[in-house]
Amino acid sequence: MKKVLFLLLAAAAMVGCSNEEVVELNKKEIAFGEAFVENATRADYSTDKSVTAFKVYGTVEPTAGGSATQIYNGANVTGTIYNTAWNCDVTQYWLPKSTYHFAAIVDGEAAATTALPVTIPFTLTTGDEDLLYATADETTDEAATPTTSTLVAFNFEHLLA
Repeated sequence: MKKVLFLLLAAAAMVGCSNEEVVELNKKEIAFGEAFVENATRADYSTDKSVTAFKVYGTVEPTAGGSATQIYNGANVTGTIYNTAWNCDVTQYWLPKSTYHFAAIVDGEAAATTALPVTIPFTLTTGDEDLLYATADETTDEAATPTTSTLVAFNFEHLLA
């Protein structure tokens, strides 16, 4: 009887002691916002047309060197041009000590065929279409915090103006 009691106490002591450590990751999601459209074009996005979606392409590479990894390849980003944050259908997180390159297109009907650099086939059908394009670069520190802004901002330019 003493042996059984001793074994039960030993088992309880072993179960109570655990070497597992809980590590919480402080992941910071890549978010897009502050999209600005230059309005010098025949397609006026400030009044009768508004940008409610764009496609984003992006790569990340370690700052210390290494090859780039594609993280966005035509991901859909939706929202409104005057909002500070947009919704992306692909979730990615900032990595520490990395350099990011982003490209975005607002094209209505065109579909980009490759990642960066973006190649965009586009056909004018009525003559009043436009193609908006923007790029953004960002570098993160050792805590995976972007060095300039927490939101990736795009300044769209008209390619067909």
